[in-house]
Amino acid sequence: VRVGAISTFRDMTEMRELAERITGINRYVDALRSQSHEFMNKLHVIYGLLRTRKIPELDAYLEGLMNLKQAEERSITEAVRDPVIAGFMTSKCVRARELGIGVQLSHSGILPPRGANNAANGLVTILGNLLDNAMEAVENSPVKEVRVRFEVTPDVAVITVEDTGAGLEQEECAGIFAKGWSTKGENRGYGLWVVLKAVDEFDGSIDVTGTPGSGSTFQVTLPLAGLLGDG
Repeated sequence: VRVGAISTFRDMTEMRELAERITGINRYVDALRSQSHEFMNKLHVIYGLLRTRKIPELDAYLEGLMNLKQAEERSITEAVRDPVIAGFMTSKCVRARELGIGVQLSHSGILPPRGANNAANGLVTILGNLLDNAMEAVENSPVKEVRVRFEVTPDVAVITVEDTGAGLEQEECAGIFAKGWSTKGENRGYGLWVVLKAVDEFDGSIDVTGTPGSGSTFQVTLPLAGLLGDG
């Protein structure tokens, strides 16, 4: 016998925001999966060269791998001291290589270890969305390149992500962080909105510039006290 019924209603905006944050976690998992996939591919190459006794080729291959790994790790760890963010950046570089995209990392100052777990989560949300957008932007570009720069002062950390994609019109730059804004179809356009919310949680700011045919640049400024858990 049916006695009654209870209905629970949730704002779709709230649900989409939650889904986007879960997507941020999935981005981290996918980045780590790419790193594991690349590692297995390299093992297959090494095994094949060993089985065929191509020792000079194996020696050259291993030397190339070591040089690449050392250069990549050095460029990341020199700029980022937080192990979670450094690991995330390493995995994203691996994913970019799989897609044939070059990633250039530069820095001025050092991004220190975060002061709380929510700071790491917020940075993964910001970096993950901006890097994914940049890699999508260069998919069909003749030059597939993403440039990331960390600039750290005693007061703020500035993170800049630049791509060589098709660029943005001026009116697009003005509305790109609006909830639901997208040129990629329905049920898109929540990634940059969530980035803006994460930046707001740090009491920071984000700016975007772009010229059609010349790529886009996203610049995030975050108070260092918030990253260290002091604010």
